[in-house]
Amino acid sequence: IVTDVNLLPQNGASGTLPSELRHLRYLKTLRIYNQQFISGEIPSAYGFLKNLQVLDLEGNQLEGQIPSSFRFLNNMTLMNLRRNRLSGISADAINQMDNLLALALDSNMFEGKLPEFNLPNLLGITLSDNVFNGEITNSMAGLSSLQLLALDHNELTGKLDVLQDMAHLTHVYLDNNNWDHEINDLFFVGHENITHLDISNCSIRGIVPGHFF
Repeated sequence: IVTDVNLLPQNGASGTLPSELRHLRYLKTLRIYNQQFISGEIPSAYGFLKNLQVLDLEGNQLEGQIPSSFRFLNNMTLMNLRRNRLSGISADAINQMDNLLALALDSNMFEGKLPEFNLPNLLGITLSDNVFNGEITNSMAGLSSLQLLALDHNELTGKLDVLQDMAHLTHVYLDNNNWDHEINDLFFVGHENITHLDISNCSIRGIVPGHFF
């Protein structure tokens, strides 16, 4: 029974991702990463890998949509799709991944409003280095267990008040955006767990709160 597939970078693979992997019904881990000659779309057939827990497709040349069939991957705990050329995402599909702990979508070509994820068990999400715009909506507060939030290097605007309700944050990266927010002594007050906060180059104004020191 095959439970793990790992294609290491030095293998020099090329072409597209094989849809035939859908027949590995007991597969738990699929890692095909840092293959500069792997291109095309993610096969929708991967949505039938219902035992899949770890999907690592980082650093390829993948493009197109994250398949809507991923709504069936209820056992997924880690999905790493960073450093590709993906442009489409269905929050509705990813919101079905009740056990998801880490979601890495940075360094792609996603654009438009931030997806409205509802993943109460999620610990980390990276959406950096895309072309997301608009404001953070109140739905972000639904990521109630989140510790790592990376939104840097986008075109995001608006206020950051919703982050105040996310009590478990430890690492927050908001830099290189266009926020319209003025900080005061209430900014992240009570967030004693935060050890990394980057708000550089993002139009935030005001006085650094005393509780930061």
